[in-house]
Amino acid sequence: MISETGEITADLNIKRDGYFAFDRRQEINIDKEQVIKDFEKESSGFSVSEYNPVNTSNPDEILEEQFKGTITEIIASSGDMIYFNPCLYEKYNENPFKVEERNYPVDFAYPREYKTIYSFSLPAGWKVEEMPKNVSLKLENNGCRFQYNIQQVSDKIVFSQIFYIGQTVFLPADYNALKEFFKQIVAKQQEQIVLKKI
Repeated sequence: MISETGEITADLNIKRDGYFAFDRRQEINIDKEQVIKDFEKESSGFSVSEYNPVNTSNPDEILEEQFKGTITEIIASSGDMIYFNPCLYEKYNENPFKVEERNYPVDFAYPREYKTIYSFSLPAGWKVEEMPKNVSLKLENNGCRFQYNIQQVSDKIVFSQIFYIGQTVFLPADYNALKEFFKQIVAKQQEQIVLKKI
């Protein structure tokens, strides 16, 4: 829920499986308060009021972490306008591939897929003034795919993105295409939603 004052009341569920769940289970099997502190440090502006991990021991099950709290510093408000990035924390702030040329392969080690879904409730008396356009990007042979979708459903904004890396090794000849692919993702993930008071 978005407030007029620029605060989000958040109910966030993070699910992991495979390698990501294995690594995370090692991290969260420590002091619960430390897990919350680390999460708040990594997620700027998120103040956790409740934390509940689910399936922390069985590697065959999906690991889920449930966070409740408030998010500040994400939304900018100015008079009768509100601006915010729907990606929140699941975004690249800069392209990880910066060099002009690369003489050795890029190795992602193993395939991975990141899915993000957010539902934002609009504050009463506000409307969507401007919203990013949907986009679908992919590399040759579907080695990497990125889908960005956003729509308004009644008084909610539903945002989703899927980032899939299926090709684990990219040769130097593929580097420029990979760099451009990430450049487009970075640009898209910086776009904002604009709300206006009615």
